[in-house]
Amino acid sequence: MKFHEIVRKWLQACLSSAMFFCSINGQKSSGFTSKKGVRQGDPLSPYIFIIMQDMLSRILNKFSENGYIKCFNYKGMKLSHLAFADDILIVIKGNLKNCSNVMKAISLYCSLTDQRINNAKSKFTSLCSARTI
Repeated sequence: MKFHEIVRKWLQACLSSAMFFCSINGQKSSGFTSKKGVRQGDPLSPYIFIIMQDMLSRILNKFSENGYIKCFNYKGMKLSHLAFADDILIVIKGNLKNCSNVMKAISLYCSLTDQRINNAKSKFTSLCSARTI
């Protein structure tokens, strides 16, 4: 995704100028800046998250368009994924190659964004199949 340089500089200024303080035994520490990430509760946080989730959506679309992922197809309507809030449901034909390619798409996303998938909250589920993947 390409953003105009002015937008990138504006975001960088907003994120890098924030000062943090700690209270240790009731004493306020000297201020320090964050090296990475967005402050908890920052109003920019949901917007940045939406932009990042859109990147994952685009990666999954490209994998589907290029035939690496065989998605659900019903009466000509193709569905590869649904996203809501911070959840994503990936709908593919249940075979090992598709599962492997979804993992490659997710790995690509993680390497580009420095985000991590919480494996404890993630799972593959095969519907209408007796075979376990």
